[in-house]
Amino acid sequence: MKNRQYKFWISLVLTTAFGIVNAQTLKVDRAKSEITTSGTSSLHDWEMPLTSFESSTTLKNGQGTSYLITGTQFTGEAASLENDKSLMEKKTREALRADKNPLIIFKQTEDATIDLGNGAAPVVVKGNLTIAGITRPVQIEAIGQKVGDDGFEATATIKIKLTDYKMEPPTALLGTIKTGDEVTVHVDMTYNYGEQLSNNLLP
Repeated sequence: MKNRQYKFWISLVLTTAFGIVNAQTLKVDRAKSEITTSGTSSLHDWEMPLTSFESSTTLKNGQGTSYLITGTQFTGEAASLENDKSLMEKKTREALRADKNPLIIFKQTEDATIDLGNGAAPVVVKGNLTIAGITRPVQIEAIGQKVGDDGFEATATIKIKLTDYKMEPPTALLGTIKTGDEVTVHVDMTYNYGEQLSNNLLP
């Protein structure tokens, strides 16, 4: 019995001192994270940042320096896509049907493995993406890396066709200005162990 208790306390000390844990849920640090959508039109290229979003992910210890990424969730407010031109914002919200489908949602459906032994490393995250009320499976090719002692950063560039989500590419001036069907989402997310969800966006 004493030997068993001794092993327990040694394990507890090591876990506390070196941060050895089986699984840890991380929350997004919105002050250090950025999501921007860009695309083309018949007049000029455009860019719109998403200013209101939440996300979380879980890292589990694997073999050696590998980790399992699981349970990643993301929720953003469709109406928080901003542009310095009010007409562009209006047309974008109409295309997203933001009045009836206010949230853009991603939920990971398969565990992903990443090896962080040599710094930044590629990882493929599969899940379901819901835009304008339409859900489709997606495969996100990202780059992940540890940040300090308690952080994780993920960057990705995601190509999306509006018509895949039954959205009509926005037009203006009686159709003389048309946006392209494909948009690019640039994702730069920083997650921390100590972050707390700042609102109730996550379902």
